[in-house]
Amino acid sequence: MSEANSAAPGHIPESFQRYLKQHMTEDHEKLEGMLDDAACLVAHRSFYTAGKRFEDFQIRTEQHMAVEENIVFPLLETVSPNSPAIAEVKGEHEIIRQAMETAAGAIAGTDRERFGRIHGELAAALTAHTRHEDELVTSALESCVGAKRELLLKIARL
Repeated sequence: MSEANSAAPGHIPESFQRYLKQHMTEDHEKLEGMLDDAACLVAHRSFYTAGKRFEDFQIRTEQHMAVEENIVFPLLETVSPNSPAIAEVKGEHEIIRQAMETAAGAIAGTDRERFGRIHGELAAALTAHTRHEDELVTSALESCVGAKRELLLKIARL
């Protein structure tokens, strides 16, 4: 019997839960590590290397947010239309983008103090965002049944 057929109504299969955990949690941890690496390099005045590492962080963060904005959030919106929580996490993406732009400018300008300030804000924004997404996904998955559940199953197989 397939995982889709063996799951009770309202139960989200382990495969999809693992996928979301990997995307939402493990990827966030990797991003936070990349940001910390760049901060360490800035602290040691290795601005060129910090700039490259931060650029990698920006690219990976944009890829991560694109998956959320193009796949995860639209799916969650089918479960919770007009959700203020979804609007909040989308807004957090914009805050993160603005902070990344400011941080990149600080690195390019070899401004350790400015980078230190924005790094703290960016790290806090990422941590809060991770927590909010976890709460949002958990809530949406717990309320998902029927055809919406089947759609999530299809995405889980990607």
